[in-house]
Amino acid sequence: MRRVLLVLLIGYWIALFVGTHWPQLPHFGVSASDKILHFAAYAGLAVLMTAALCWGRPAKLSRPVVIFLVLCVYGAFDEITQMPIRGRTADRYDWYMDVLGALVGVVLGSLMTWALIVVGQARSAKPGDIQG
Repeated sequence: MRRVLLVLLIGYWIALFVGTHWPQLPHFGVSASDKILHFAAYAGLAVLMTAALCWGRPAKLSRPVVIFLVLCVYGAFDEITQMPIRGRTADRYDWYMDVLGALVGVVLGSLMTWALIVVGQARSAKPGDIQG
């Protein structure tokens, strides 16, 4: 499962990097606020990263905290590296939404990973294993 999550994470991160550094993205579907897109993109990245790096490992508070900090730094890097690209700008409010999305995504990813582990343990438990 961790390998699948890592492949999804790497693919998503590459797509996110390309998308944020492309001179002009084509507009399709319903227009959304730039800030909502930043929030959603980083929430998705955080969920995938948290699931990929925490799956099957003992729970430690330090992992989600480090993931959040890495995404905060990456969000700043992402904004700064957009400056030389025509049609792109660095915006601190975009970064704020990146950070907020990363925070929400890390929390959701942690809860999702924990829930899936608990469900998996419950399914694999034998009837005689449960103490009553």
